[in-house]
Amino acid sequence: DDGVGFNVEDLRDRSGSDGQAKLRLGLSGIRERLSLLGGTLTLESSPDVGTTLFVTIPVPHHPEP
Repeated sequence: DDGVGFNVEDLRDRSGSDGQAKLRLGLSGIRERLSLLGGTLTLESSPDVGTTLFVTIPVPHHPEP
């Protein structure tokens, strides 16, 4: 997108019971589903610049008979 982006640190929840910072993006479900397909989700964001999501999903190659 070409929005203003966001600071990832502003989205961290430091109150997690496991002591780990957790992102509150609502994208964790998408990341989990992509993982089940062998794919990945990568997020890059810079304040005042924008946000880019990269999705990779492996596609099996089936040669023509």
